[in-house]
Amino acid sequence: MLLQELIETYYRDPAQEEALLGQLHNALFSQPLVIAYHPATRHPYLFMENGIPTAAVFYDDEGFARFADAVASKGARPVPHEVDQEKRTEWAIMLVRCGIQRIMIGYLPRCLNVAITDICVIPDQRALPLYQRTSPAPSLTGSMLLLSQGIADSTATGEDTIRFLRVLYHSAYLVPTKDIEGALVPIALERGGKSYLPVFTDRTEWESSGLFRDAEIGTARIADLMQYEAMGCSGVVLDPSTGIEISLDKTLLTAAENAVTGQTEDMVLRSLREEPEAVQVFAPENVPETLLDTLTTSLQDTPTVRAAWLRAIRTPESIRPHYLLALDCGGERLEKPLVRSLVEKLLPCSEGWDIEVTASEKVGMFLGDAKPVYRRKRFGIL
Repeated sequence: MLLQELIETYYRDPAQEEALLGQLHNALFSQPLVIAYHPATRHPYLFMENGIPTAAVFYDDEGFARFADAVASKGARPVPHEVDQEKRTEWAIMLVRCGIQRIMIGYLPRCLNVAITDICVIPDQRALPLYQRTSPAPSLTGSMLLLSQGIADSTATGEDTIRFLRVLYHSAYLVPTKDIEGALVPIALERGGKSYLPVFTDRTEWESSGLFRDAEIGTARIADLMQYEAMGCSGVVLDPSTGIEISLDKTLLTAAENAVTGQTEDMVLRSLREEPEAVQVFAPENVPETLLDTLTTSLQDTPTVRAAWLRAIRTPESIRPHYLLALDCGGERLEKPLVRSLVEKLLPCSEGWDIEVTASEKVGMFLGDAKPVYRRKRFGIL
């Protein structure tokens, strides 16, 4: 059954959705398709549908034309990109790598919006080292695409920037290195007489840049990036020589840290106050024991923290839920070095969930009657 026939069948009888999904895979992998691309980023055109990153796929020129006309009113100018029929699986994995979770097939008045996982099995790579994964940080790539598209179309918003900064803080990066006396040392990118620290979101972006083909792969996090001056560099370039290249300096890196530590008005806390009904805060299930053990061990050596609560939070802009760690510091300022240290220790135990740390007094109303996962002992008594 062709895609257009599947869609018409669904609109006539939505109760057949589950049965139709079984045929959707074959249709998507057998007939000609085009995907909306953004000419500036050279990546799929990404838009938020009910808070979920979505790409647009079409089986005819008419559907793409109607979609292109609709988004043109927002300043966007997507172009059609044919999807090679022999590389449909790689295509689906590419969408996931770009932080895209759903695809819209066709356009109004008849279209389907389905999860990528409904049409393709995506390999679970969490057990692989970061440098071997298809994408160490798809959330980062997705937020970069949204921001880069917005910058190119002059439609970028403050929330696009904050979303990017928050994910920037939590992500891991690939760094080109060389072996010097048994140690891996980052290789600088030379531009205009200045040196920059180049980092990549994943191996695909690295390979597409055409740079550092013979370099060894190293990994880094934001604490490493903030040391670029000590490496003799003038700044950091994220995904250099690609369509989503972004330059980072001390101001932006510090802003990323501030957005997570609660030192500024980050998007999540603002959403909690202004749109509480749109934010889900709930008790996380199946929290890894290693995460709780690491948290307890870390806080036992931190006398300023009296108690800690761990909640799960999901905002309309979230690609997936993440942990919210609320710390009771007795009214004292939550210091950045403590937050950075905790995040670095806890992320390897979080099974892919991001972690946001804030002071408990800022989110007290959302903790409810939740019991703390940690409380400091005094004189042997809880």
